[in-house]
Amino acid sequence: MKQANLQQVPVRWLLLILMVAVLSPGIGETMAQELSAKEKKNVEQVKALITKAGLEFKENKFKASARLIANVQKKLARFAKSADGEYRELLEAQHDRMAKAHKMLVDKNQKLDEVVPLPKSKSMSDKAAKEAGEDDANEVSFVSTVAPILNAKCGRCHVARARGQFSARDYNALMDSTTVTEGSPDVSHLIEVIEDGSMPKGGLVVTESELASLKGWIAAGAKFDGDDKTKSIAEMGGGAGQGSAPAGNRRNAMAATSKPTGKETVSFGVHVAPVLLEHCGRCHMARNPRGNFNMAQFRTFIRGGDSGAPVQPGSSANSTLIKRLRGEGGDVMPPAGKLDDAVIDNIAKWIDEGARFDPADANLTMQAVASKGKSESLDHEELIEFRKKEGDRIWKLVMSDIEPQRKDSEAFQLMGTPTEEGLDAIAKEADSLADQIMKQLGTDSRQHFVRGKGNIFVVTRRYDFGEFGKMLLRREFPRKLQAYWNHNGTIAYSAILKSPDKNVDDVRVVLTRQLASMHVADLAPGIPRWFADGMGFRVAAEMHKKDPVVQAWEQDAVAAAKSMNKIDDFLRNRMDEDKSGLVSFLFVGRLKSDRGRFKKLMNGLKAGESFDAVFEKTYGATPEKLFQGYQGG
Repeated sequence: MKQANLQQVPVRWLLLILMVAVLSPGIGETMAQELSAKEKKNVEQVKALITKAGLEFKENKFKASARLIANVQKKLARFAKSADGEYRELLEAQHDRMAKAHKMLVDKNQKLDEVVPLPKSKSMSDKAAKEAGEDDANEVSFVSTVAPILNAKCGRCHVARARGQFSARDYNALMDSTTVTEGSPDVSHLIEVIEDGSMPKGGLVVTESELASLKGWIAAGAKFDGDDKTKSIAEMGGGAGQGSAPAGNRRNAMAATSKPTGKETVSFGVHVAPVLLEHCGRCHMARNPRGNFNMAQFRTFIRGGDSGAPVQPGSSANSTLIKRLRGEGGDVMPPAGKLDDAVIDNIAKWIDEGARFDPADANLTMQAVASKGKSESLDHEELIEFRKKEGDRIWKLVMSDIEPQRKDSEAFQLMGTPTEEGLDAIAKEADSLADQIMKQLGTDSRQHFVRGKGNIFVVTRRYDFGEFGKMLLRREFPRKLQAYWNHNGTIAYSAILKSPDKNVDDVRVVLTRQLASMHVADLAPGIPRWFADGMGFRVAAEMHKKDPVVQAWEQDAVAAAKSMNKIDDFLRNRMDEDKSGLVSFLFVGRLKSDRGRFKKLMNGLKAGESFDAVFEKTYGATPEKLFQGYQGG
């Protein structure tokens, strides 16, 4: 039995933790598939034990509470051995609750076994072994496995040359390039560009088994097993590194899709994603998807699985997805029974119209894609009701048992922990700022500040504010961060920390910045976060020029920009929120320095043109190319 040394946490937070029913992974994401009766019973049993432990704790019966948590630890370990997919997600949520309760009990001098991760199920272990390319638990070899893949698929551009300032001529060069993050394939740029279809070029494709080997090598620490780290990868790979394009319909699957033109009659988000969620999610949105066909995101869906890419844009007759739905040449899918012909015909029509999808949404969960599609199909009043429910869901997820104050204003729906008078003051200030922001940007002819109103969550404790980061984004907010905004189509919101000893004047600058960013993100399709964030900073800087906080931004922004390793860290949202916002401020300032072009850009966005199209048309380059090598100098 081991005991941890932990900091004291307020008692009321144990109850908050213990009353959270299911921890959802993110905005717009829910667990829609059905569990078996036994699985439901197991989850409910664990939830009930943790809740009872919370009640015992509240009555200062710490030993009784600890006995219950010890029992939960054993049950979770036993249940997890046969848990996959949604069932495992729910058990992991309860594991998180248990772990937090465990910390509080240890702080009360209760002895408990240390918290350990849930054991993997047999299918997960088998899958991990397969993906890692393991044979009898051996790690993936760089020399015999990874180097040949890199040479064959990346050799022409990045082994023989250093195109795009990325060289993989040898192991040292590869590791110095920052494209590989040891132990973390999910955040390694090498894996990202393969999965989103942007690499490799020239019709080459990294196969599923090759991708699994690369992931396995990185997950195991990206180790070198040769005798010379400076030896050329071309020599290890055995050839000139030109590779060959494999046959099949998976070639450049993501690259084969394109943005909707607006003339389509079938929308993926509105018509296709909900069908996949309802009928395919249990088998293909789990952690061990059947046939390696993962539908959790559009980019994984369009890439396909063991049977190849599911879709051939423009040809539903030759698309594997339609063949399986119709039961042609194999078992009908889904296994529960053939879908209505009208539903299948709708999906086929989406494919025949080009299988169009906005690449900017490729990494959204399928649930988020469906929610976004629904929100975009609603008018202003319908969207207000939709976002009200989303706001309630988010509040319950983050704050659980705390009933908020509520206030509807002209442009916003507010929820929070301030007093009724305090929330009312923020609502009035937000509406006033919204009018000023629209005048500042010349968008005051718009009917709405944000279509469907924006949601504002106000909390008075830093702990509560931090929960928005943990529960919605699965990460810790930087200590200095005071507010966070997001606009993903499903919901447009700002979470703001306002201490009880602060008044509205003290949060005016940060509130201005948050609201301006939400407004800019609402102007046109595909506006990236960095641009809306930077515009929020710039608008706040114009409106509050004399504020000491604003006056420090320029210097702080230069320092933040110099801390970047590469431009992708910023453009792909890999920086901490406090630093990325300042870099956005700097980059947008650089764009604004060319007044003529910036005016043309803003006019295009106000007219509803897509950001990518109007940006490249205006500046003659993508943001990546325009800002390449710029670090505040």
